Amino acid sequence: MEIKKVSQTITGKGNFILYGPSGSGKTYSASTIPGETLILSAEKGLRTLVELAPDMDVADINTLADLREAYAFLKESEKYQTVLIDSLSEIGEMSLSEAKMKTKDGRQSYMMMADDIAGMIKAFNELPMTVIMIAQEERIASEQIGQVDYLYAPSIPGKAFMAKVPYKLDFVFALRTRMNAEGKIERTFQTGPNGDYLAKSRSQRLETFEPADWSQIFAKLG
Repeated sequence: MEIKKVSQTITGKGNFILYGPSGSGKTYSASTIPGETLILSAEKGLRTLVELAPDMDVADINTLADLREAYAFLKESEKYQTVLIDSLSEIGEMSLSEAKMKTKDGRQSYMMMADDIAGMIKAFNELPMTVIMIAQEERIASEQIGQVDYLYAPSIPGKAFMAKVPYKLDFVFALRTRMNAEGKIERTFQTGPNGDYLAKSRSQRLETFEPADWSQIFAKLG
């Protein structure tokens, strides 16, 4: 049996999920990621990055086979410090669609999807790099996650499975937007519980609300 220090078991800055409503700037935030980054694009919504980060590397994900191929490549690659999956919601729908082609049992297809996505999250979490997964936002009945009333949370097919996803990740960020006094949109990452948004952080270095800038987040996490 090999004994290690905690610091020796950690790679990258951690694994993140960033969720928010359509048009809130989730993909836009990718332009603030420092270092070599690969975007795995299942949602095909990268136009916002054309002016901000035109030279960022992208791999199209059209099937689960594409995703597995990307994982195998990243497992052997030493080029990238960060991989951004855009988006987990779309990959969930992709998985569910493929599952429905294999079985007419609706419940079984959701179980197959849950197995696919859980396996994917576990595999990507074991990569020696930082992993950021983007997701759409959904308002869910909070009894599903042991709370009261309703909460905004990442949108993934299958409510029971969606409730378990945050436990598999180090950080769950909600992208919040507001209009400031000058009439400009301000974007912030909510990194911890506050109001009716699901958020968490396995680090004490982050404030509950941080600027929507990955370079600042990574700098704080050391």
